[in-house]
Amino acid sequence: TGLQIADLKVSVDNTEKERDFYFSKLRDIEILCQRPELEHLPMTKGIRKILYAADAKDSSLPEANEIITRSPGMFSVSDEAE
Repeated sequence: TGLQIADLKVSVDNTEKERDFYFSKLRDIEILCQRPELEHLPMTKGIRKILYAADAKDSSLPEANEIITRSPGMFSVSDEAE
């Protein structure tokens, strides 16, 4: 019916707005990670690992964590509080 079609259009519009909102945030993060003074940092490398992961089925977070934690001079959250 016409009402169902109108509801679906509103739903699609809202979904597209939400997609654009999150895409914009991710793009801002990507631009920040490309800054010369930040691109060599372990945290930036970990973030890029997540951003550029090709497979959406498996999380790239474990690999990103590994990049960050095996870097010299990195500390744990508990070390930061001391």
